[in-house]
Order: sequence, then structure tokens, then C-alpha cells
Amino acid sequence: MSAFSVLETTAITDIWFVWRIIPMPASWDEVAADYDRSVGETGDFYHRIFVNPAIFDILGSVKGLSILDLACGQGYLSRILARAGARVVGIDLSEKMLEIAQASEESEPLGVRYICCSSADMSSIDDSSMDCIVSTFGFHDIKEIESTIEECGRVLKKHGKLVFAIPHPFSYAKRHEDEDGFFLKIRHYMSVREIPHPKYKETSVVAFHRPLSLYFEKLFSVGLRMVAFKEIVTDLHRGQPITDKRLLAFRREIPGFLVVGLVKTQ
Repeated sequence: MSAFSVLETTAITDIWFVWRIIPMPASWDEVAADYDRSVGETGDFYHRIFVNPAIFDILGSVKGLSILDLACGQGYLSRILARAGARVVGIDLSEKMLEIAQASEESEPLGVRYICCSSADMSSIDDSSMDCIVSTFGFHDIKEIESTIEECGRVLKKHGKLVFAIPHPFSYAKRHEDEDGFFLKIRHYMSVREIPHPKYKETSVVAFHRPLSLYFEKLFSVGLRMVAFKEIVTDLHRGQPITDKRLLAFRREIPGFLVVGLVKTQ
């Protein structure tokens, strides 16, 4: 059994820290410390085993590239990119997350510049200044996703790449079981819905279910063309092989994550 399978339908250091005025405290401040404990310096299990390999496969070599880590959180991916030779700017709305990120930067200077701002208004970043934008599990948490995509189109250079990872929209459906095994029951798909964040249901942190067409229609409208579409399935659960045959068949059939690569053509 393979631990990671991907279904594809088409990859000196000055310390910078910029603060901008934001309209209200970010709900992610509530969980910043817990998130940092779970993600650490390499990402959590899902990042390391499933998502990051797909992201770096689309990105290719990042040495010498200017990269925006959008919704960077506590900066673990920003630091991985910087160690690989990229010039990295990380943005996030959560001050607490960025305090953790900046503490790591001061402990191990890598030249990462962090900006506290909304992804829907990245005016601190110049037009056509980024070779790549990466967002790992950020798009589904962002309320102003259409303005965010417009901003991505503005700051990305021509022929630059945007790579983002989100939970597959199917992952929000409820799992059921009958005599034939596990299956999903989907009552709503096209409706945009705000939902409690799956990891932090007892907090004010929320996520957004959206149909894929909403993302792609907006992405295409700002001059981005899709070059990679990876639906990720796994036969592992928390690092251990799944032994229940019915659950294993379900997990191999229903993708949990989606990683998309696009190139700016205009």
C-alpha cells in the first residue's frame, strides 16, 4: 500500500516585520498557540505527508524566487521556502500567529518578511512583484475570497505561479455507512456556507464551503490558467495504515484534499 497517492486530472539576513492597522482582532488569535504546537517547524502530519509534496511538485525549484506565503500562520512554510533559497513574504491577519512567526525569524534569521494584513488588501506589496504565491489551507478560511484572488492577480508577475491547497469540498459532507460500506451524503454543494472550523469547532474560528466553480471562475477572470489539479487520497490515518477494509476502500475513493496550480498568462 502506498502512503500517498494523488489523482490528477490534467506542482545575512535582514529581519523585516511590518504591521498594518486591521479592523478587528482575527479569530485565529484564539488558537495561535495550539496551532503552533500542532504544526511546529515542518507542518502537521497532513502537511508533511499529503499536501506539501504536491505543492512542491507544482512549484519546482524555488531558489532565487520571490514568494508570497498567503495566510502564512505561524510561518512554518515560509521558513521551509526560505531555507530552499526563496525570498519570502508571509502575510496573515492574526497578530498572534505572526508574533510566533517573528520569534522564529529572530531565533533563526532567514530574511522572511511578515506583514499583518488582510489578504483582500495587500497594498503593502507592489504590483507584479511576486514570482509565486502559495497558500496552504488558507483559501477556505478567507471570507473575502474574491477580493483576495483579485489581489493575487495584481501582485503576481506574468508567468508567475499560484499554488493553493484546500480541504476537498467533499470533506465537509457527512459520512454514512450501510451494508455496502461508507459513503457521503451531500445535501448542499452549490451554496456558499460559513461553517465551524473542523479543527476548532468550540471557538469563533470558521471556514467556508464553496463550490469549486466559484474559485475557478474568479481565478480565470484575473488571467490565471490552471496547470495542475491534484485530488489527494490516502490509506493512512494519523500516520498509521488503515486496517478496516470498508474504511480503507472509502478513503481510497473519496479525496480529502485538493491542490491546484495556476499560471498568470496576462
